[in-house]
Amino acid sequence: MEYIIDKKIEYLPSSENPLSAEVFIIHMTDATYVFDVGASDEALETVNQITSPKRIVISHFHEDHMGNIKRINLQQEDVVYGGDFTGKKVPEAVVVKERISMGPDVDVFPIPSSHSKGCLGLRCGEYAFLGDSTYAFRKDGQIAYNVSVLHETIRVLEELPAQKFVLSHKLPEIREKESVLNELREIYKLRRPGEAYII
Repeated sequence: MEYIIDKKIEYLPSSENPLSAEVFIIHMTDATYVFDVGASDEALETVNQITSPKRIVISHFHEDHMGNIKRINLQQEDVVYGGDFTGKKVPEAVVVKERISMGPDVDVFPIPSSHSKGCLGLRCGEYAFLGDSTYAFRKDGQIAYNVSVLHETIRVLEELPAQKFVLSHKLPEIREKESVLNELREIYKLRRPGEAYII
């Protein structure tokens, strides 16, 4: 892989045809952590070339993030982590319901998300990989956030010790924690009494 975030983190960019999310590879001493496996042949090849034990974290069950999971050559020492809804599609996945420490300065955690149910994030040191968890969803053709879910998203992200948030489908986009939180807080301010969604 040619794309480097820092000395331990590299990634394969997202693609449009086929639609495939970024694949992030984090090299740690105990294992190689993989955040999302994409849906393209190139993403599959990238993951299958890893020879050390893999800890694969699927951010959510949408095809562009996990389409390759059944084609990956999983070894006995490899582990796949997913949220509730990912677990329904990937029976071998360890379903994460609360934060799990996966190694020195590495943990996987659930994120309430308006974009998709059962989102997971992965923190490695100062970086937190969030996938699409901070994005809205389409409701009746419009972009919308669920008010109560957005409130919980903000709360979870505020508690993260990471200072750099990595978002999917944006080359990737690496932003300061407070920048992402301030954007979500501004959206949350748009809520209206008695309405469940911010459109």
